[in-house]
Amino acid sequence: MSITRLDVSLEQYEIGLSGAIPNRADWSEPAMDRGILEFVSLFSGIVIKYGGRIVHGCHPTFTPVILHQARLQGAGRQRRPVTLVMSDLWARERSQEDIDSMTDIAEFVITKAVGEKGPEDVESRNQSLSAMRHVLVNS
Repeated sequence: MSITRLDVSLEQYEIGLSGAIPNRADWSEPAMDRGILEFVSLFSGIVIKYGGRIVHGCHPTFTPVILHQARLQGAGRQRRPVTLVMSDLWARERSQEDIDSMTDIAEFVITKAVGEKGPEDVESRNQSLSAMRHVLVNS
């Protein structure tokens, strides 16, 4: 089999990738976790390889896979190949070392948390996620 590079460019595209691995209680086939993560890896790798950018809501199940592909496929670009968007509801709990480990290859956008409580509060969590998703979709 011959592997060739396609003569295409995705440089003008920023592609939103939203999702997560479902909670185990809601998921009838846990083995499909691997399939989902393989798709995320392949998709983000191809987008980045051909010059596109991934915009992602910084979910912990997808983010490491996307960042790995960015490091493999996106070296040497003028602009970082990934934008991660996270609500301050979660960002304020991240260490500077953790943030630095993402921003070597990704732009990191923090959106305002909504509500006075933490992520365990359903209303604060849902409103903060909605605000974060609004920024994600608009970017």
